[in-house]
Amino acid sequence: MIKFTSFIVLWFVFLASRIDLGLHARAHSNVSCFESERKALLEFKESLVDNSNHLASWTGEDCCSWKGVGCSRNTRHVMKLDLRNNAVFDAARLVPSLMNLQHLHYLDLSSNYFAGIRIPAFIGSLKNLRYLNLSSAGFNGTIPPQLGNLSALEYLDLGEKFEGKIPSAIGQLRELTELDLSSNGFNGTIPSSLWRLMCHGIKSLDFSNNYITGKPPVCKGNSGHEFRKIFVLESNKFEGPLQLLPTDIAELHLQNNSLQGIIPHPDINMTLDILRVLDLSDNHFNGSIPDSLCSLQMLVVLDLSNNQLSGRIPSCIGKLKTLGVLNLANNNLYGHIPISLGHLIVLQSLHLNRNNFTGMVPFALRHLKILQFLDLGNNGLEGLIPAWIGDELSSIYVPVYVLPAITEVDTYSEDLSVFIKGVMLNYTTSNVRYVRFMGLSGNKLSGEIPVELMSLVGLQGLDLSRNHLSGRIPENIGDLSSLWIYPKMIFLVQFPKVCRT
Repeated sequence: MIKFTSFIVLWFVFLASRIDLGLHARAHSNVSCFESERKALLEFKESLVDNSNHLASWTGEDCCSWKGVGCSRNTRHVMKLDLRNNAVFDAARLVPSLMNLQHLHYLDLSSNYFAGIRIPAFIGSLKNLRYLNLSSAGFNGTIPPQLGNLSALEYLDLGEKFEGKIPSAIGQLRELTELDLSSNGFNGTIPSSLWRLMCHGIKSLDFSNNYITGKPPVCKGNSGHEFRKIFVLESNKFEGPLQLLPTDIAELHLQNNSLQGIIPHPDINMTLDILRVLDLSDNHFNGSIPDSLCSLQMLVVLDLSNNQLSGRIPSCIGKLKTLGVLNLANNNLYGHIPISLGHLIVLQSLHLNRNNFTGMVPFALRHLKILQFLDLGNNGLEGLIPAWIGDELSSIYVPVYVLPAITEVDTYSEDLSVFIKGVMLNYTTSNVRYVRFMGLSGNKLSGEIPVELMSLVGLQGLDLSRNHLSGRIPENIGDLSSLWIYPKMIFLVQFPKVCRT
């Protein structure tokens, strides 16, 4: 009996403990966020002009349920504040109440409007921040050095509207892996502290569209990562020779600067299968295209256009089996177009216009089955217009461009804008398969217009002017119902009754 009674007692103790634990768990699950953090968020809300009522959910006791607010499941501390893309926000000042969110890991105020105020210095006191995005938020002025106190920061985006010099304090952010300072008014050189960080920590860097001077931040040796993702340094004032060509970067964008001298050889001490994009266009590079570029085994985009390069195209370029874009336009290159380019079977864009190439259009180019852009204009090419352009390329459902006078082509968006001799045509993905342009103007081509060109039934632009063509215009040219003919733009002679306006 005693044993039985003891068992019952123990059983009730166990049940009581389970009930207590269950009540405690339910009570814990109903605990709202910390009152001090809730008040801090409400004070922040009061400092904003929220005309579109995006923060309507910011009521009640549990701030963890508010829109844009994220809390830790374990501690219930506010760890995330994501208010991006609420462009109606306006504020003449940011109250320092956010300082009370000391557990905050993520802060995104991008794409808002904060009335041109400076970044508040108190943001530098949020020591646990890993992610900070203040881009396109209407902030202005210089960057406060207090941001250098964010020792845990891994991602920093301060794109647009800032000015002055890049503060050296950013170089103190040892954990930083992604840095975006694009589209600002930064001037002067890159601080040495930041230079060291870029060479040994940062994987992704965007300094584009500023006024930064001095040498570009390219580094020798291992960066500490398997590879650095992307360095976008275009549209600055970087100058002088490029000392080396790093290959531990997936994308290197240095276009539209003032770099000069010869194109350096790739760093042979590094792996050569990482670099995917190399854009050195719109600089002042001279000399020849180095054969060593052919060692970049995984290159997808090579753009050396708008420089002062001379010599011949290295035939070994044809070994770059992954190459999708080759742009050598507007240089002083000469010789025959190498037949090895026909080996680039995944090539989609080939621009060799405005050089001094001679000879015939290589028959080997007929193997470029997925070609979208082909520009051979303004050279010294001779011979007949290749009939294979109509035979081999008529089945391609994507655009075929052989335009000699494209001044801008945006190939990186769904909307396609093409500027041809001052006239802009816009196409979207819904009709881009019908776009066809072909032009070989400004060469020494002779003979008749091949009737095979009439197989390009989606042709919208045709420019064969300034050649030595003879014979008749193909009778079925009127079947090209999509053809647009603009004055002084796309015609050999005026085509009566086939113009589309």
